Amino acid sequence: TYAAYNGTDYSIGSVQRTGSGVFFFTPAQVALFSSPNAFQLGNSGRNVFRNPTFNEVDASLGKKFKFNERLSMTLRAEAYNIFNHTNLGMPANNITASNAGQIRTPTWRRRSRSPIRERRNP
Repeated sequence: TYAAYNGTDYSIGSVQRTGSGVFFFTPAQVALFSSPNAFQLGNSGRNVFRNPTFNEVDASLGKKFKFNERLSMTLRAEAYNIFNHTNLGMPANNITASNAGQIRTPTWRRRSRSPIRERRNP
């Protein structure tokens, strides 16, 4: 069921770092939500609030070396999240919990790998 939202501003929510964690909704903003009565839907609608932005740039370079007609080798360099931007997960969505609106899961950090593949044609 959707939550009941008692506010008028649907552009609430931004990443805020405090001593007790990272929050997307302030406690005052969480207080604007309430659980609907039994067998009723709330008025907040579906997908009316936006989550923290997700920014990730991946890149890869490859070079194929051909030694003769039957033997070749491919070198690749791959990098994920090359600008090392911290992407935050979804905020806690249980409005009755003490951690409502808190973000507990950062996503991947920068990663890279360099695979080498040998290929022999018959």
